[in-house]
Amino acid sequence: MNEFEKYKELLNEDSILIGHSLGPGFIFNILENIDFKIKYAFLVSPFIGLINNEYFDNMNKTFIINKTFDFDKIKKNCNKFYIYHGDNDPYVPLEKAQYLVEKLGAEFKMIKGGGHLNAEFEYTEFELLFEDIKGLIV
Repeated sequence: MNEFEKYKELLNEDSILIGHSLGPGFIFNILENIDFKIKYAFLVSPFIGLINNEYFDNMNKTFIINKTFDFDKIKKNCNKFYIYHGDNDPYVPLEKAQYLVEKLGAEFKMIKGGGHLNAEFEYTEFELLFEDIKGLIV
């Protein structure tokens, strides 16, 4: 059983997945390995492949993000995708998020001054993401 197979048991049609930075690649691997549709996936500062930063690319190569993803299957297994990206992210180029917006037909939200949307940029709470999720499930 591959690493992603064990997560099938934890998901169902009401599942909502949230991933930050490398997390969306993990989510894509899961969505390629299920045979049902989850509700939503929220992708924050997402990317796949390399980001042209030698330091991070050397680490990122150890994750399963530098491959050809089956976006048809990924889209088939999720009702809707939402992508959030800082307009000044120093790590993930905007083009990486834009590529995923196109591939997934995702709703896109640019966060002014958000950086990488992490604690380094004072994102220890992400009110917009919380409100967006709450608006979909309430």
